[in-house]
Amino acid sequence: MTNFSIELEGELFEFRTMNVNKLQLFQVYIQFDGRKVRFHMQRKGEEEFYITDPDKVPEQYRHLEKELNAAIFTAHLKHEKAG
Repeated sequence: MTNFSIELEGELFEFRTMNVNKLQLFQVYIQFDGRKVRFHMQRKGEEEFYITDPDKVPEQYRHLEKELNAAIFTAHLKHEKAG
């Protein structure tokens, strides 16, 4: 798995994988109030990633957890197809 970025609600979310061999944990970065904010998303079960530290996510983006989860699996599938 490689690093990737997506845009949601006009904001760029940067995903940095913490394990290149296994789909498991990501650091996620977003620009907010002139600084780069980092939070983590970790795998829970087969088809779900969750925000491990929601208090670090700017409040107006906390509701995007499902979309961020879907972005991880979409990027993973693209990476696998690219081989």
